[in-house]
Amino acid sequence: MNLSFKEKCISVVLSISLGAFVPSAAFASQDEGNDSSGFRQEITLKDAADNAISETLGVSSAADSELSPLGVDISSAIVSLDYNYYYYTGSEIEPGVMSVQLKGVKLSAGKDYEVSYSDNVNAGTAHCVITGIGKYSGSVSKPFTIHPLYLTDAVINDIPDQKWTGSAIEPDVTVSLNNKELIKDIDYTLNYQYNVDPGRAIVTVNGIGNYTGGKSASFQIIKDISQEQLLEEGVRESASSGGKDYFDKKWFINIKQDSLINLDITNLCIAPEKNTSMMYIASLQNEDKSITYSWSMKAGDSKRYGLLSVPAGNWLLTVASLTKAYHTVYVRYEVASTPVGAIVEKENNSELDTATPIAVGDRFMGSIYNPFDGYEPTKVGDLDYYKFTLQSPKRLQIRMSNHSATIFGLYDSEGNFVKKGNDSQGDSIVGQAAGDGSGDVILDTGVLPAGTYYFLVTSGDQNTWGRSYYGQISELPPFDDVAAGSWYHAGVMFVYEKGLIKGYSGTTLFGVGDTLTRAQLATILYRNANPGVSSDSRPSNTTGMPDVKGGEWYTAGVNWAVENGVINGYADEQGNRFAFGPDDPVTFEQLITVLANCSAKSEDLPSAQESSKVLSSFKDGQSVSAWAQANMAWAVENGLVSGYDEPDGQYLRPGEEVARERVAVILMRAFQSGILK
Repeated sequence: MNLSFKEKCISVVLSISLGAFVPSAAFASQDEGNDSSGFRQEITLKDAADNAISETLGVSSAADSELSPLGVDISSAIVSLDYNYYYYTGSEIEPGVMSVQLKGVKLSAGKDYEVSYSDNVNAGTAHCVITGIGKYSGSVSKPFTIHPLYLTDAVINDIPDQKWTGSAIEPDVTVSLNNKELIKDIDYTLNYQYNVDPGRAIVTVNGIGNYTGGKSASFQIIKDISQEQLLEEGVRESASSGGKDYFDKKWFINIKQDSLINLDITNLCIAPEKNTSMMYIASLQNEDKSITYSWSMKAGDSKRYGLLSVPAGNWLLTVASLTKAYHTVYVRYEVASTPVGAIVEKENNSELDTATPIAVGDRFMGSIYNPFDGYEPTKVGDLDYYKFTLQSPKRLQIRMSNHSATIFGLYDSEGNFVKKGNDSQGDSIVGQAAGDGSGDVILDTGVLPAGTYYFLVTSGDQNTWGRSYYGQISELPPFDDVAAGSWYHAGVMFVYEKGLIKGYSGTTLFGVGDTLTRAQLATILYRNANPGVSSDSRPSNTTGMPDVKGGEWYTAGVNWAVENGVINGYADEQGNRFAFGPDDPVTFEQLITVLANCSAKSEDLPSAQESSKVLSSFKDGQSVSAWAQANMAWAVENGLVSGYDEPDGQYLRPGEEVARERVAVILMRAFQSGILK
């Protein structure tokens, strides 16, 4: 080893024998200032031929360098992570490396070291491993903790009711957390309590492995209704308990068909202690618990409850008291007469979305077991909704029996009253039965458009607890002036069901014998071309014709007819349109021309010679106006017009004003033949 001293510079040369490989190391230390951080030591390894075999390394003068052929060992480096603990996620957890320092020198990631991780998925101790590269060798491991995840926010599936068996019941559950389904005996175990006798049982999910803590859910253990004592119709049964006992008795009732029943309950109660408040709770519930009637009774009460609506199935009658006393309770029921084919309210139908479904023509029945109290707004009472749908416009009759006090009305899907004939100016379709048996209450709805409707039945009479009601919704002929079997009946029903001619607003009249006006014709064809169009659309006049008023019921139809060349209006000799004539009657040849404008192309119309030939078969064919001859001949050829049969031949009567029922028949033919669509 050679040492040389020059002022503050020291040079050291070492010879290291490694077998055939004999490197040497030269050390040079230079004090570059008074600050100790300025010391610099340079180390160079050379082989026997004095060739450098490693680059010069710079380290702090304070470092006690340990050399090896692989570089500087970093096993003693100090590693800092961004966090030292985490919670289990199910994925690899890789903390960020904040710094790696070796004897005061901060190393650089990717240049001086690489980072890897081990045991970094499951709960427990994980490691961040720093491995030296470049000038550095060896590795150092930094531990961090993965804590198990708490089950506080876990979701346990709803557990269905369990049938009582007399033994412990342990239903499986589905547990999920953060949208991941957990695995029993790997992620959690189950513990059950109160799971033998009927009633509320508890299951607790306890975390294991990657999960900790617990969460509980409950389920019901129930007896089959049929396991209780059978209460037969018309038979009086009793039950008792001793003076030191509470009272809780159940009877099983089997209802073979949808019915209304009367239920008689009498209780006798003697309490050993004076001034004891004694009360009974009675309930009648079907097997799937979708319908429940419940009420309270005072000690010594003897009452008849009914009529109660009970669809076919098994029912459970329960009478209970929390008073320790001598109890005796007598029960009996009987089924009331039921109209053949009547639909009984099927469920707790007190909301629109739980309405009992019926169809037009069905008879239905139910009972009001809790009347509406007009003096207590918070006491809503028993509301029974029935739901039906009209596929096409119909006029309905609602008939309600008057042997029980009820209030009833027709609503739309938004819960608003429906007006008669769906006319915003009409009366709401509501009624009231006094319950005096004076005769059924009948409502005429007028013509209602297609859609879904809700019929509500309730009562404001505090004496109607458990009173039954009967009703029926049936279809009426839509118009009083359209006789069944008449030559125009089919045509009128056709245009009515298509919503083209709805009759006179606020009435049940079609207008048989009345002449169709030009404004009415425009509106009919506008409805066909724009299905579902709102009848409230009342735009401004865009025709340029002064006799067309804006904001009228016909304005939208007339605007459309003129814009599309369906009805062109009256023109002067120069062809200028000067009037539409909205109130003018439609003549037969005008009607045919308008239908041709709707569907026939110019090339479809016969020539003047062909038209003359076709029209010559009619006695008055030559009286057809020149502007309408081709259109009339086209209508004859397409079976739209057949003429009037008279003793001396057939007549067209082209200038005759057309009655509304005749228009209905011609429109029906136009649709059936494909002329209109």
